[in-house]
Amino acid sequence: MKIIRVISIVFVLAAFFCSPAAMAQTVISTNTTVTPGTGDAAVDRRLSAINEQAKGDLKSFVTRTSSHFGVPSEIVEGLLNRKMPPADAYMTILLSHITKKPVDNVVEVYDANKGKGWGVIAKQMGIKPGSAGFHALKKDNFALKDKGKGKGKEKAKGKGKSKGKWADGDD
Repeated sequence: MKIIRVISIVFVLAAFFCSPAAMAQTVISTNTTVTPGTGDAAVDRRLSAINEQAKGDLKSFVTRTSSHFGVPSEIVEGLLNRKMPPADAYMTILLSHITKKPVDNVVEVYDANKGKGWGVIAKQMGIKPGSAGFHALKKDNFALKDKGKGKGKEKAKGKGKSKGKWADGDD
């Protein structure tokens, strides 16, 4: 009887893990234990927030990163599939964008200097403290979540009945 139960459990698990839906999903790392190490507290907080937000909605992260930098989503997914945390994928593409160098070049420098932090990687890529590239790194306006554009306290125009001076239709 125990053998039948064990075999049943094995079949259920096999069916679950071998289902087309499970196999079609891209395996993407959401490791958020990475310390950004840029040398700038504000940038480090932004990178930590990117990791946290991406952990909750990785598909949105891929879409927004692709759209923000004008790169194919396959590039973002490829970086994530390398077990690169979302914030590192973001920084890789940002450095590529700022330095006008291919993503592969940034990945090579990242792999060689991964434990040293993004400040060292940026210097290796030719970004000097105080330069335009340095300021671009600090000021990038990437936002993972939509901050409610088009929503909020705007007054509706032309909706509902007017309660003003001519509300009864008499002009």
